[in-house]
Amino acid sequence: ERLLELPVLGVIPHIRGNRRVFPIPGERGEDGSKMRLITHLTAKSAVAEAYRTLRTNLQFARAGNSCRTLVFTSPFPGEGKSITSANMAITLAQMGSKTLLVGSDLRKPILHKLFQTDRSTGLSEILIGKGSLQNCILPTEIENLYLLPPGTLPPNPAELLGSMEMEGLIGEMKKS
Repeated sequence: ERLLELPVLGVIPHIRGNRRVFPIPGERGEDGSKMRLITHLTAKSAVAEAYRTLRTNLQFARAGNSCRTLVFTSPFPGEGKSITSANMAITLAQMGSKTLLVGSDLRKPILHKLFQTDRSTGLSEILIGKGSLQNCILPTEIENLYLLPPGTLPPNPAELLGSMEMEGLIGEMKKS
């Protein structure tokens, strides 16, 4: 806050991969992925509350202006972008907002693993004209939450994500 002169909107405790920080009865993932959906599986945990606090603070930070798009990014892999975006999407869906979570990590995607879905048809197919948004969106077990998986991993992810097709797709998603 001091360095950037910007408010901190939330602090999310670290969620370890295969080692349980917060035990989830009856939930086991071969790779530990599903257990990282803390806001769905352990809604009363301190971590879930941290995500809800972040959601609320984001809403108040935009007071009067509805925010229809959130982007989670970082300079390095493994910093929690996918886990944070998944848990934030869950908290938005839980409050009744129709939410589409877009799997745009076209290098090392994990959202499809978190939600235990197929990633074979998704964002990359739409961007190269071999799929439609309506056919690629998948429902999740969470009410109001839908997933657009990454699709087939392309050889040129940066170019695909920076394309005019992506810009058009974002506009199409915002409308619906």
